[in-house]
Amino acid sequence: MYETIIPLLLGVVQGLTEFLPVSSSGHLVLLQHFAGIDEPAILFDICLHVGTLMAVLLIFYKDILAMIKAILQIPGKLFSEKRSSIIALIREDPELKTALLIIVG
Repeated sequence: MYETIIPLLLGVVQGLTEFLPVSSSGHLVLLQHFAGIDEPAILFDICLHVGTLMAVLLIFYKDILAMIKAILQIPGKLFSEKRSSIIALIREDPELKTALLIIVG
């Protein structure tokens, strides 16, 4: 029973704290410490983070694909008949603007 409850609890903590501006890994370490788990379960932590990544990709896949498509269309738009500037392209395309903000930081 204990072997089932702790991983479920760790998964819930990971899901709730991943998007907070604090370390979700820190919460996992604290919970493992208070649960009496002595050895670090690195593989389990990695699985939790991969699960979080998969959930984010599943929820935001349309937005991610739109941003990738916008980036890949830059050369075609720059050399099209309009001959727009890169600044004008960024200004008029919200997906491109978002993607470049993510890339540049």
